[in-house]
Amino acid sequence: MSSDELDVQKNKLREQVIHTETLNMMAKYQLVFLKMEISIRKLALIIKLKGNQQKFYAFRKLKQSNKYSANHFKVLFTQIALKYKQVGAIIQKKQKRNLHFAFLKVRLQFSRNKNDKIRKSFLQVIASKETEIKNLQIKEQEIMENITNQKLKEQDLLQKIKQKELIVTSLENELRRNSANKTIDSKVNLLNIEVKKY
Repeated sequence: MSSDELDVQKNKLREQVIHTETLNMMAKYQLVFLKMEISIRKLALIIKLKGNQQKFYAFRKLKQSNKYSANHFKVLFTQIALKYKQVGAIIQKKQKRNLHFAFLKVRLQFSRNKNDKIRKSFLQVIASKETEIKNLQIKEQEIMENITNQKLKEQDLLQKIKQKELIVTSLENELRRNSANKTIDSKVNLLNIEVKKY
């Protein structure tokens, strides 16, 4: 075996030793924690048992003492019941008062909500009308643009008509001249024909 292989094996053995040592320490810590948990549970049970024993001894002493008779307990229970009734009446009054205030709050909120709903619907109507107005303004602008375009076209067409009228009048004048020349030519021709006949 070469020295590199020996070094690799030594490193592996070291890693394995370190790993086993860490596992050993973890196991020791777990054992310590388990012992601590067991001792804490024992203490909790002892405290609980002492509390129960004290309650048991106190109850036994209460039973054994002659100070508290059955009538005394009846009087205590009736006093407790009366106080409970008084507290119950006070609680009922407070509940009624709270219900009344809650009703008033709900009524006020309902009227506010109703006014808010009316205001919201009114604002929605206003917003829709504003959009309609904007749409109508846009349509009006389009119509005005169309009207100006139509006026421009009309002016163009009127200019063309005037130009054509000028052309027509000039052509009519030429025709008249030509027709006048033709009539003169035709008269001359007629005269020539008549002259030839004679």
